[in-house]
Amino acid sequence: MMHRGTCGSPGIGVLEDVRWRGLLVAGAGVGIILQLLLFPVIFGYVLASALVSSLLNNDAGLEQSEQFGYLLGAWGLPVVHMLLAFFAASWIARRVGTAPVLHGTLIALVSVVVGQVVGLVYEPLYSEEVAKYLALALVGGLLGGIESRATLSGQETFYEASRAIAEAHSPQAIAATPSVITW
Repeated sequence: MMHRGTCGSPGIGVLEDVRWRGLLVAGAGVGIILQLLLFPVIFGYVLASALVSSLLNNDAGLEQSEQFGYLLGAWGLPVVHMLLAFFAASWIARRVGTAPVLHGTLIALVSVVVGQVVGLVYEPLYSEEVAKYLALALVGGLLGGIESRATLSGQETFYEASRAIAEAHSPQAIAATPSVITW
């Protein structure tokens, strides 16, 4: 039985439970949002730094702005990419409810591909940059998937305990129900 938004035919294995529509939208969204953040953040800082420099009659502000731009490009945006991949993976994996770690990994991969393709507008690809974005996005996607798996497991445990309590016919039966909820 195929669900709407899934891929593959019965029996193809791991990819049977993948919900491609949400996964592709989330991954593309992460990649595009990251590129949209690049220039406003850098130009905003440069503008603020230039204003402060002119008010203080100091030329060090322009030099600091340049260093900030390099630092943000080198590590700031890859870390933001990792965080966005984490939140997107966590959100989509919880909504899907199956294969959360796989969904997190695939969201990370899609976000890196889309982000790098959109980034071609600004500059060519550099293997070191792609490797950095890929590694950090995979960390974010995997952690988002693992976090979702833990949340879904806790929800399932709570559901089973609630069902057992609802099926109990007396207070003694409720007390005899194995405690599956731990605080």
